[in-house]
Amino acid sequence: MGRYGPLLADSGIPVHCLRLVSSRPSTYARLGNLLRLIRSLAPDVIQGWMYHGNLAAWLAHKALDSKPRLAWNIRHSLYDPKLEPLRTRMAIESGKHLSGAPRVILYNSHVSRVLHERWGFCPRHGHVIPNGFDVSRDDAIDVASMRAALGLPADAFVFGHFARDNPVKDHASFLKAATAIAARHSEVYFLAAGAGITASNERLMANIPPSLSARIMLLGEREDVPALMRICDAVVSSSYSEAFPNVLGEAMASGVPCIATDVGDCAYLIGDTGLLVPPRDTVAMAAAMQTMIDYPEQTRTWGKLARERVSANFSLHSVVEQYAALYNGELV
Repeated sequence: MGRYGPLLADSGIPVHCLRLVSSRPSTYARLGNLLRLIRSLAPDVIQGWMYHGNLAAWLAHKALDSKPRLAWNIRHSLYDPKLEPLRTRMAIESGKHLSGAPRVILYNSHVSRVLHERWGFCPRHGHVIPNGFDVSRDDAIDVASMRAALGLPADAFVFGHFARDNPVKDHASFLKAATAIAARHSEVYFLAAGAGITASNERLMANIPPSLSARIMLLGEREDVPALMRICDAVVSSSYSEAFPNVLGEAMASGVPCIATDVGDCAYLIGDTGLLVPPRDTVAMAAAMQTMIDYPEQTRTWGKLARERVSANFSLHSVVEQYAALYNGELV
């Protein structure tokens, strides 16, 4: 059931795992299991989640005589379908032709909605609900001890980058900008964490001169990302495509200011609490890093404003209420 299935089950939420894997022949037989399960549950609402899940939701909806309300959810900015893997392109194309079927198509970013409707998704029932963040969480951590455990000086200026190894996250641009800054400032350090982000990743390490590798640290996948964010002075997102990146909202909710590429709804999320740069522009990214280093008081102020902005506009509570209102209103 992956990482989240057990968490949901432990909370008392029924979870049925079909173990659908597109590369296995048994997938089609398990789709039959999905249809049988849906018939037994007799739902009032079927909610799809991302491209392949939306198609499965459409199929389940078609199989039911009762025809419950159908909703889709898209959490991706479709700048160019040709950049997507083949199976994803096929799911996008199918979704486009079937997009008149759902009662509502939810997007987590305004840019995502515009781009999908531009590519042919039905605009009639488009609706945006952003991602939400837990602003009540305030785990106490010993910043000095955690920095020391990682070999970071107590007074170092630390930038963090948190993303899995995926081309769209554009680690190369982040590492090139980090290298330029690290070469000029011996007191500045960089942390990068995520699945596949390790010193054994030769493709990533090719961007880091050996003389700077002690200050540009690749930590791999971590379970303590919220704590890692809080020992950073700023968090950087270098993606060339996003919808509504959780990493920015989570950093902001922790009072950490962000530098982000101007993709998806990053500008809407950050507002005036951080800095935006064009995607794949390492010079602009390095310049934004330099600004935060040069003006530490402003950087700390941005962090405070960032937490206030998330609390006022993107709290988990407010997002849950928006979903509840949707399910109790348009989808009932």
